[in-house]
Amino acid sequence: MDETTLSLHPPLRACWTKRGAQPLVPAPGVQQTHHIFAAYNWADDTVTWTLSEKKNSQAFIAFLEHLFTVRFPTGRCVLVLDNAPYHTSGESGGAESL
Repeated sequence: MDETTLSLHPPLRACWTKRGAQPLVPAPGVQQTHHIFAAYNWADDTVTWTLSEKKNSQAFIAFLEHLFTVRFPTGRCVLVLDNAPYHTSGESGGAESL
C-alpha cells in the first residue's frame, strides 16, 4: 500500500542558458494536484486505488474503508506501511484495526 501525488507544475531543474538570460518555464496559473492511494494484491495481481483531494489521515482512513468493504469484505488483509505521518497518527490507528 502506498500513495503518490500528481501535479501539473513541472519540477524545476538546473539547465543551461546564456549568461545573463533568465529561462522561462511555462506553468499553469493554479496549482492542481491529485493524490492517489493504492494497494497491490499479490494473490491475484490486482491494484485497488482511489483519488483524494488531500493526503492526510481522513483520506487514508477513507481508503482503508474502501479497501476493506469493497476489496476484502470477508477476508484478511496484510498492510505494509511506511512511516508517513497519517499512517502513524492516533486517528489512523483505530482504522487500521478494522
